[in-house]
Amino acid sequence: MKICYEIRFCVTVLFCGIVGLVEADIPLTHNFQKEQIFVQGNWYNKDGSNGRPVITPQDTFQQCMHHNNASGCETTWGQVFPKPELGGYRRYWTNTNYYQPGRPIFIELAGEWDAAGSVDGGYWHNYARQYNAMLIVLKHRFYGGSFPIRNPTNADLWLMTSQLALADAARFIEVFTANNNLNGTSWVAFGCSYGGNLAAWFKLKYPNHVKTAVSSSAPVEALYDYPGYMQTVSDVVEVVDAPCYTQLYDTFSCMEALYNGSQPTCGTYNSPDDLLAPLQWCNSVDWNGLSREILFLSLAMNVWAANAPSGPVRRACDTLSSINGANNVEKYGNFMLAMGQDGGCRHHGEKAGADREWLKSEEAWQAGAAGWRWQTCNEFGYFMSSDPIHGLYGRRTWSGDGFTRAYVEGRIAETNAYYGGKNLDSKCVIYVHGTWDPWHTLGVTTPKADNTVIIVPGTEHCADIGNPTSPEMVAAQAQILAQIGSYLNDPIC
Repeated sequence: MKICYEIRFCVTVLFCGIVGLVEADIPLTHNFQKEQIFVQGNWYNKDGSNGRPVITPQDTFQQCMHHNNASGCETTWGQVFPKPELGGYRRYWTNTNYYQPGRPIFIELAGEWDAAGSVDGGYWHNYARQYNAMLIVLKHRFYGGSFPIRNPTNADLWLMTSQLALADAARFIEVFTANNNLNGTSWVAFGCSYGGNLAAWFKLKYPNHVKTAVSSSAPVEALYDYPGYMQTVSDVVEVVDAPCYTQLYDTFSCMEALYNGSQPTCGTYNSPDDLLAPLQWCNSVDWNGLSREILFLSLAMNVWAANAPSGPVRRACDTLSSINGANNVEKYGNFMLAMGQDGGCRHHGEKAGADREWLKSEEAWQAGAAGWRWQTCNEFGYFMSSDPIHGLYGRRTWSGDGFTRAYVEGRIAETNAYYGGKNLDSKCVIYVHGTWDPWHTLGVTTPKADNTVIIVPGTEHCADIGNPTSPEMVAAQAQILAQIGSYLNDPIC
């Protein structure tokens, strides 16, 4: 890995602008070709859909609102909504195709997306077949139609926390067990991404409700400024296409050095403003302000950011290699146009306002984008930045300001204190990570006593929940299968 230029000045900005929190320009990344928005690691469809076929119909469960009464619910989600599918009840899905009485129940704690269809597919069916297990997917409050409050306002969002989501799962298991005469049944928690956090945290905070947990690609360490995401993308570029990596490095380091003053020119360009025309950037840039962050967000995140980066990287590098231009900066501007970007013309005109409004819409809540932006601002951070020492894209932080940084960092500290960050003190958890997952550096990747850590080389975010595509993943999934059985029979679990 080459050593890039150190930047002398950086503006860190944080936008938590949903449901009217702030009226400012939220630097959301927009895919004009697919009508998607990138929010803190996820591409969300603007029509609210998740793109999965649904076979198993949903069931509903009357959930507690607050979990502040040990003997029951003082308030439930019982509000009747105009749309039955978005009723005031917790959604869940059950698959009993493999189940035999007395065998375990596998429950997926779904995260920041609409989980409809999740129970119908995935590699966990192989585990269920082996152990004759029932499969249940439980939807997280405020995501995918499981709304305790219709059209939530800022005053309602204190009800949207990971702690309440875990309490929801605990009550669901208790009531489902009682209603179906399942006393003595062993439960296993599953989850990937934020859902992987929930699975690990559930075993930590409710150790008697599940015997074990399979926590896939879980970024359990909350962090304000996270360069590890784009650093992993940079690493993938270097492995997948070394000439592409070199061209990107030369392009971004040249622009970075001109901006921060470590060199007087970048090729024929003598000032940062000279870069805008060859980059075909439509807007003026305050090089000490937010518009600089938006520029670099668009140049890097719009094209390269992905939880499964290898495919997008290959396609982008193939396109970049075919682009002509007088120099690397001009080639990159032409490349951005070829990739469907427009130099910020649409996005930071009418599209910026439309994106802000969309984050307040029912579709944004249904898809998960609105809720996920709130939770990252209020619990986790995960604000993606770029590190010039360990990556391609210069030193930038790309999510901006509605809450103060001090407030958000305080909430992040509370999250890590409550759960333990990467040092959470749990037993019988199976942590699974891929080295090409941009989130893996926030996960538990070092083996700890009474837990299992599985690292899969060259695999991406949540790859273990799908069919294997490499011998390494075949071996990893075989280990997961065996370890589930071991923990189910282990008295310490």
